[in-house]
Amino acid sequence: MTIGHNPPCNSERASRASCLVLAALAGTAFPALAQFTDGCPSAPTVSEGLFGFDLSAATSDPFPYEPGCADDRRPFIDQWIRYVPTSSGPVSISTVGFTTGDTVLSAHDTSDPATDCDLYRFFIVACNDDAGGPQSRMILIAEAGRPLLVRVAGALETRPSGSVRIEAVAPAAGDTCDVATLALDGLNTYDTSAAVVNSFDGCYGFRDVYFTYTPGVRGALTVSSCAQPTEASIAVLDGCGGNLLACSDYGFCSAQLVVEAGIPLIIRLSNDSSVGPEEFTIALDPDGIAPNDTCEAPAPATLGDTSFDNTFATTGGPVACDFGDPFFSPGLDVWFTVTPSATGTYDISTESSTDISSTRLAIYTECDGFPIACDEPGRGFLSFIRTPLTGGQPYLVQISGTGAPGGAAPITRGEGILSIRQSVPPSNDECDTATVAVVGLNPYNLYDATTGSQVPTCVPINLITRNDVWFRHVPAANGPVEFSLSPEGTAFSLSVFADCEDATAAETAGVFYDPAAFAFQPRMIVDGAAGVPIRVRVATLQFADTFTPLRGDGDLYVGPPTTPILVNDTCADAIPLLEGATAIDLTGSIKDCATDGGLSFDSCAAPTDNDVFFRYSPATSGRPTITIEDGVDYPFYDGLVVSVYDACGAAPIACSLPSGDAPQGALSFDVVGGSEYIVRVASVLYFGSQNIQTGTITLGAPIDCSCVGDSDCDADTDSDDIVVFFAAWENGEPAGDVDNDEDTDSDDIITFFASWESGC
Repeated sequence: MTIGHNPPCNSERASRASCLVLAALAGTAFPALAQFTDGCPSAPTVSEGLFGFDLSAATSDPFPYEPGCADDRRPFIDQWIRYVPTSSGPVSISTVGFTTGDTVLSAHDTSDPATDCDLYRFFIVACNDDAGGPQSRMILIAEAGRPLLVRVAGALETRPSGSVRIEAVAPAAGDTCDVATLALDGLNTYDTSAAVVNSFDGCYGFRDVYFTYTPGVRGALTVSSCAQPTEASIAVLDGCGGNLLACSDYGFCSAQLVVEAGIPLIIRLSNDSSVGPEEFTIALDPDGIAPNDTCEAPAPATLGDTSFDNTFATTGGPVACDFGDPFFSPGLDVWFTVTPSATGTYDISTESSTDISSTRLAIYTECDGFPIACDEPGRGFLSFIRTPLTGGQPYLVQISGTGAPGGAAPITRGEGILSIRQSVPPSNDECDTATVAVVGLNPYNLYDATTGSQVPTCVPINLITRNDVWFRHVPAANGPVEFSLSPEGTAFSLSVFADCEDATAAETAGVFYDPAAFAFQPRMIVDGAAGVPIRVRVATLQFADTFTPLRGDGDLYVGPPTTPILVNDTCADAIPLLEGATAIDLTGSIKDCATDGGLSFDSCAAPTDNDVFFRYSPATSGRPTITIEDGVDYPFYDGLVVSVYDACGAAPIACSLPSGDAPQGALSFDVVGGSEYIVRVASVLYFGSQNIQTGTITLGAPIDCSCVGDSDCDADTDSDDIVVFFAAWENGEPAGDVDNDEDTDSDDIITFFASWESGC
């Protein structure tokens, strides 16, 4: 592009937009000193002034650039200028009033002219798309003599023309915290459109101004920008760069807090959309503090729901339930007293709240004591406690907001619901009171269930079963009976016991995967005998350090098997595995929990789901290899997993899923001729994008590893065999048996590589 001025209005190339721009510039005191250029490396060096741009013939970078302030706005057509500030301080770079087009401006730090045009996108220091309209304006702090690359682009791949004005500007009153403007009770005026120095100090927004305010009395303070053309984000701090005391959340236009008389505060108003002066109000109510703000003046609460509001609460009393988490420190607490009429287990929660987003609960018997219960931090941002309470004993309930004032996250505040209910176990909470399970669906609800002492097998490591209920089914005839849990239910542990006195399950459900429904569910097939009761335990699975109950319910299915039973679905029913290829289809199989002793026992069974079994009886000793074809390439964490055992329930002697790794495509293991081995093929637990159910495994003949370095056990080493073979091949001698043993040359080579691949 040729550097020059915009064409005159009588030129054939002139556009109406160009003429309008030229007319606007006619009276300006900033003559055009240079013009933006199409290529960043050729950008002219300028200081402050007015500089023309014309994107009508401009191009984009080889890699079109879209700065963060113009998400999905496609500002790809651009021009450049290199600006060297003559002094340090705030600088305005703007197209407002100097173009009718839709522009995007960005400024990029530069220290090395040889490379800055290659790295500019990594060093953006300011950006603006629409400064109250289609034009752009950004204000940044410049350093005298330190160059900045200035980029102008057309939004939506348009090609506007006009000028960019670069000028030093003076900060307005209140533009920085150290020169905050005095605010008084009642109506105040602010103007962020004139803000020069901007920050993220506070809650939200970038363009900001600061005020200082000193309450005359102790009370409930509300700072509001509601009912204005544009609503500001409001932050209240205890000083410049200090703790964030209150904030107007997204969708709100006011900030509230309790303030003390005579202690000054900083109020930050941020408004990126304001185009001129607007108003905010300060209201201080000495009687607005929550009446139950202290432990000594709690409000009464009963069973059911009680409203609470910590908007105008202070932080006081013990904070023993803070869990040491700096981002969720409790504060702004209100207090309630509750006296249960009967001894029992009770649920105290704030989980029905919709206004306040995060709380902390604690229960005390006296104001100066330690809490007898704290809410479960892993449950969620709202609070839940399940704890025993004594009838007739008064208890104190402390509800706090949470946050990190020192980390720009004020304590949460607002209206909420305190819910108190007595937790009564279901009628089938014990084995002796089991519900009769009929053929079909049997509903269960575990929310109020307790945890018995019975222990199922096949529980994943780091998990335990909790909140169990019981069913009792008496088969009408001999034959297989299916027990399974609905996949959308809460429970995921299913086991059967011979009688209520047994501590360990006779059988535990494995995982069944339904590819059509893309669902996993616990399922087992039990050999039922007519008239002999089967006791079924249904429970949740939870991490050992989680103590609160899971919400929800579900259904237990009892009846004939819903899908065909695979002949080799259990280890006890393993079928022969022969050398060569064997097709695998796990569809409809159930994980055999009788073979799973947990991750510490079997690193291959624990992290896998449904499975099938084979019996392998090698005729000779050696080292066979099983290769796996399932359409998945290592190292993706999907695919079929093969493991080998000496017997059902034994520890694995080989596994294609090394601990901490992805499934491998082959495994080798040592065998003794005439012995029997169990080969298990399973699907890996669903962690990836698919759950593989089909494929092929290929079993190779055992390789004799007794002749290390001489795989064919002749008089020559492996290297001798290969050297002789290739020497003969290079000399044109006929390939056959160049080392004169009983194997052909190709047999020797095949034997060597098979031995090498098998790990001999």
